[in-house]
Order: sequence, then C-alpha cells, then structure tokens
Amino acid sequence: MQTKSVHVPSMSCGHCVSRIKDEIGQIPGVVEVEGSTQEKTMTFSWEPPASWSAIRLALTSIGYAPLE
Repeated sequence: MQTKSVHVPSMSCGHCVSRIKDEIGQIPGVVEVEGSTQEKTMTFSWEPPASWSAIRLALTSIGYAPLE
C-alpha cells in the first residue's frame, strides 16, 4: 500500500474534506482518505489499480489541486 500527504490550499472547511473523501473514495483501490482543514492537508492511501496520478487528476478536476 502507498500513502501520500499533500497540501491542498483551496481546502477551507469540513465540507471540502467531505467532498474530497467522497470523490477520491470512489476510485478503485483507494483504501483511506483523511484530511485536516487547519493544516489544509490530505492524506491518501491506495493499492493498485489506483495510482497517485489518478488521485491527483481527480483532485484537480473537482477544484482541489494539490501542491506537492
């Protein structure tokens, strides 16, 4: 399993975290999605067939582009 934490500057509230969890959680292979609105960070854990590039693309498409 792979895990990655990223800064998401456009994330401002609990609704943002919930939306990210809902959207990214639908990607096959995503195991866990956690977030902190105070730190504006999200942590993703996944296994194949999911990949960081697929997660990053999904985040960007819903308006939460990560800074790496």
